[in-house]
Amino acid sequence: MRAIVPLFVFAELVFLCNGVAAQSIDYVAQERRVRALHHEVLDDGDTEEKISATDEVAAADFGDFDAVARAQAVPEFPKAYAEVSQRSAFRGDGITASGTIHGQTWTLWGGYDWESVVGATFDVAGGPVRYELGYAIEQMDTGEGRRFNDFTLTTVSPEPLTAFDFDVPDPAEGDDTARGTVSGVLSPGRYAFAYRDESRGKDIGENLDYEWAFRLTPVPEPGSTAGIVVLAAPVLLRRRCTGR
Repeated sequence: MRAIVPLFVFAELVFLCNGVAAQSIDYVAQERRVRALHHEVLDDGDTEEKISATDEVAAADFGDFDAVARAQAVPEFPKAYAEVSQRSAFRGDGITASGTIHGQTWTLWGGYDWESVVGATFDVAGGPVRYELGYAIEQMDTGEGRRFNDFTLTTVSPEPLTAFDFDVPDPAEGDDTARGTVSGVLSPGRYAFAYRDESRGKDIGENLDYEWAFRLTPVPEPGSTAGIVVLAAPVLLRRRCTGR
């Protein structure tokens, strides 16, 4: 007698629908620079003399930018100078920047200015991307100076629109660093992003840090996520039985 025994064998098939997301970020223009200005006011009681110095460094291309601008009005005062640094990079997943600013005067009426700028025009192609801007910017804790930080993101085409434009707020109580995040989604088009740090101080010294990241990640298209399909395939096995 022959017996047919059904045996169900389960097979797993992993697939990716519609392939990998095809979004891309293409940079078309950039502006990055740091500038430091330092001045001292020399007063001997009869005459007053203002001595100033400035230094500026700008990025020449889209390569990584690692620069320091340092200005010192009176070399005889070695601890009195203004300095600002910037380390920034353009990548396929966004823009990053960090740096420090330092200022110190020797005379009572001396002063210093800093500027750090990062700007980029870029195209989003192939589908939408999600952006997230996260920042940590140390603020002045004295009344001797002023620090102004501004972030902007605008649409250049297909029509001019503003995604965000804001001044960095004051830090939370008990913290000397302003922190925050901003996020959203960008449709295909051309965009302009900019960060500007303009600071000014006098007399009392400052040593401050800043760091931020503007991340861009593809938004998956509907049906493009990976999935697993479990297939049940009946297999018929024949077994010969012998009777006595």
